[in-house]
Amino acid sequence: MTEQLPDENASVYKNTLFYSKANEELMSFLMANEEETALLAKQAKGEDLMDVSYDLSAWPALINKQKLADFDQFVKNVPTLFEKAIKIFFAQDSQLFATYLDEPQLTHEQFLEARMDKSDLVSRYDLVYSGATPKLLEVNVSSNLGGWELDWLHLKALNATNNLPFIQKYKLSYHKVVKSLFNGLGKSIARLKKENKTGNILICTEIVSAEVSAGLSQFAQMNYQTSGFYQKGQVFLTPDSKKIQFDAEGNVSYNGISYDAVMLLDKASTPDEIMDQLISSYMAKKIIFPDSPVHKLYGNKMLMALVHEEKVKARLTDEEVRWIEKYIPWTARNDQQHITWNNNVYPRLELLMQQKDAFVLKKAQSLQGKDVIVGKFTGQEEWDARLESLAREPGWIIQAYCSPDVIFASDGDSRVSEYIPIWGAFGFGGSYGGSFIRGSTKSKLDSGVVNCAVGAIVVIALECESISRQKLSL
Repeated sequence: MTEQLPDENASVYKNTLFYSKANEELMSFLMANEEETALLAKQAKGEDLMDVSYDLSAWPALINKQKLADFDQFVKNVPTLFEKAIKIFFAQDSQLFATYLDEPQLTHEQFLEARMDKSDLVSRYDLVYSGATPKLLEVNVSSNLGGWELDWLHLKALNATNNLPFIQKYKLSYHKVVKSLFNGLGKSIARLKKENKTGNILICTEIVSAEVSAGLSQFAQMNYQTSGFYQKGQVFLTPDSKKIQFDAEGNVSYNGISYDAVMLLDKASTPDEIMDQLISSYMAKKIIFPDSPVHKLYGNKMLMALVHEEKVKARLTDEEVRWIEKYIPWTARNDQQHITWNNNVYPRLELLMQQKDAFVLKKAQSLQGKDVIVGKFTGQEEWDARLESLAREPGWIIQAYCSPDVIFASDGDSRVSEYIPIWGAFGFGGSYGGSFIRGSTKSKLDSGVVNCAVGAIVVIALECESISRQKLSL
């Protein structure tokens, strides 16, 4: 039997319980048995295939099926709404597209020509629960999405938690991100219409060492072969994208072996001429290429402003508009003289200066929590100065601040504290593909930004289900 969390932390208790009853029980037990659970966590067995640069919580967050449904709706709805908004607002106007989104006109032409199947996206949706409602903060679209490495690192947390007596009434599982990724890639390759498909996937990376690369190749191949859409083919890792070759029709090969998909884990090391040819091969429908400009367009945060445009909403269904207003925080371009806020029109600068705590400024194309200014965590003088300077800089958005639901979580030494959690939910093949939390304590939240690049801890998410309920369903 676990102890109830202190009354003075009632809202944090409620938020912790919101994830699942098992999650509340786990946090209560950790708080009451810190020394014992710290020892259990250290003794738990796991795999240490790679080192990571961030701090990892010793204990997981336990989430119920409703959270999985929450995450899946973002994977399914956001790309569709973004695509509709682009088509409604820009139609064939590539110049307007380039000006509004701060993207090349060529990307709009490629978007129209490619007619990309949205299930080809390799994506992660960063979300915050605010008032028990998940809110979209940003979409990351790229082969290089942080969090997949938890497929190795989750075992210690899973084994330690399963060793706790009261957990025996629950079934815990980890949603394998890498397997979901290759299931999505396999689905995309199966849909690729070209002659002489090989099923081979080439992954270009300098991120991992040669010794880790061998183990990673085996792991990737195992996950690919056991995925639901696997037909044939191998996964190959290389540190040298410069050796990729192309024939006259755009078919891709490396060391004489043909490939149906190419992933760039570190795009910066890929020469421009190779990148251009990969894009041409993708446009010719010779490869699946999750790092093309068409794919990465869906990670442009300016699209969150686009879906809130009245011109767009007028062409969407009532259900779609309600979904946007509930789950995508109000967002607008920062280069407008006047903005509509709560159904009233205001001079932009005047509103933002007077109500700074209600807003966040973000650069539309930026990663790792960089170029994010949270009004609530910024002094008035600095806020006003940034507003003045950013008014002359394109590519920034204004977004409504979403107050996060604070939870209890553990650090790497099994000490439980209050954390501000940001969820990362993966989307592969058009479906939910796993999730994790980045969390910061209030004492470390100087800028209001929660990101591993600025010291956040990572909490593994485990899915849980009551065994008694599972038996009833059988």
